[in-house]
Amino acid sequence: DARFVSRLAEKIGLPCEIGSADVRSRMALRSESMETAARNARHDFLADCAAKHRCRRILLAHHAGDQAETVLWNLLRGSRGMKGMREEQEITAAGKKLTLIRPLLGVRHGDLVDWLSSRGLKWREDESNAMPVAVRNRLRNEVFPLLAEISGRDAVEAFTRGAADTAELEELETRALEQANVLDPQGRLHVPALRKLPALLQRSALRK
Repeated sequence: DARFVSRLAEKIGLPCEIGSADVRSRMALRSESMETAARNARHDFLADCAAKHRCRRILLAHHAGDQAETVLWNLLRGSRGMKGMREEQEITAAGKKLTLIRPLLGVRHGDLVDWLSSRGLKWREDESNAMPVAVRNRLRNEVFPLLAEISGRDAVEAFTRGAADTAELEELETRALEQANVLDPQGRLHVPALRKLPALLQRSALRK
């Protein structure tokens, strides 16, 4: 995969950065799951690249299938609402602030493949995606096909739509809390103002 990317970048005249990390050692050292350790290692690598190229805005290729898997996994872990990845997200990695941008969250994997095929372009499928070694892989290869079979509907679309709806509701909550002015000049929750809010917004204020 790395060789493919390197050759493609050279062909179209783009710089290419390739790195590696010992994920197993990171798992043991920091008590992280495999997926968490791998994600954090990727973020550290991206932070190093951002510093080298003096650009802290990183475009990622997560698509609608990735979003649906994230929503379902978050629900299973007890999230409030159908929370998924954000199209734009601020993170700190390796001590550096980065802006992650995901322009393809609304695009299906199959549509991306069709687009490439229609133009005679080659691509690579990560072989590890087919292996039942991570939660996401099992959700992708086992759970979502079963949900689609049972419901007779596109399960991925249902979860991505739910994530978009939850994001809109959270934006409304944020605006309502800003207008309610529940913080005092020191940035502390002002109890008299908090008590005037509906219970739903009170809980939102406490969470934030």
